[in-house]
Amino acid sequence: MHYYSIEWHTHTTHSDADQTIDQLFAAAAAAHYDILSISDHNTLSAYAEIQQRQLQPASWLLRNSLEWTTYYGHHMLVLGTQDVVNWYEAKPTDIDQWVQKNRDAGAIVGVAHPFELGSPICTGCHWDFLVRNWDNYDFLEVLNGNSPQEQTYNQKAYALWSQLLKAGHRLTGSAGRDWHRPKKATDNVAVNYLGIPDELSDAAIKASIRQGNFYVSLGPHVAGYPNGRPASPALYGRNPAAGSVPAGYCHLESKQCLESGLQAGNQGISAAGQ
Repeated sequence: MHYYSIEWHTHTTHSDADQTIDQLFAAAAAAHYDILSISDHNTLSAYAEIQQRQLQPASWLLRNSLEWTTYYGHHMLVLGTQDVVNWYEAKPTDIDQWVQKNRDAGAIVGVAHPFELGSPICTGCHWDFLVRNWDNYDFLEVLNGNSPQEQTYNQKAYALWSQLLKAGHRLTGSAGRDWHRPKKATDNVAVNYLGIPDELSDAAIKASIRQGNFYVSLGPHVAGYPNGRPASPALYGRNPAAGSVPAGYCHLESKQCLESGLQAGNQGISAAGQ
């Protein structure tokens, strides 16, 4: 099993972002993302430009994703679709059938930042749909934006995800940068790490997301090892400050290692599905 860093909640000037496709690709390469997808609002036009200009990002590009945007909640991420489902007729009480239509089109479907401020600050930004079947969704975004641990609306999303898990639903908690522009130097970013057992492909990416085979981290990268291999450091970080290494963390360069278990808190939220 190999784990790839992936960001699927991104935007360009084809919808409401300040960054062009070229700028997004360059920023994703600088951030060392293994897999990238563009999820502009209600359009796949970015992919038409990519094809027309024959652009080749450094990351694997999962094509044909978008953020399904309505007046009642534009936070439905539709990843790797084979057809764009028209959002015009969606009503607050019938979202389940539209989710199914997107799934029938081959898409992975997830809810992004459901508790962000809505009208009049951001029309459609708050999730106002009545969901009757949460099992139709593949993931729920619990960490949104830059420095997501500081946002109250993410705490509400995490609480909702916890309630759904306790009720027996199996959708996975995810992170999304909601990437519209360059981040500030002081911003922290949560990353999804997607586990893929075999060769990297669009089908394998979508299958692993649907299976919930990924985890989320605000810093450490968790590496798993097959049975029978010698014990190895499991958590890696980039240049941790002296005294800042969390319990259970080993850093290869600094040789810092503590033997007690990993402390949760702001260091990361395990989101691996069963």
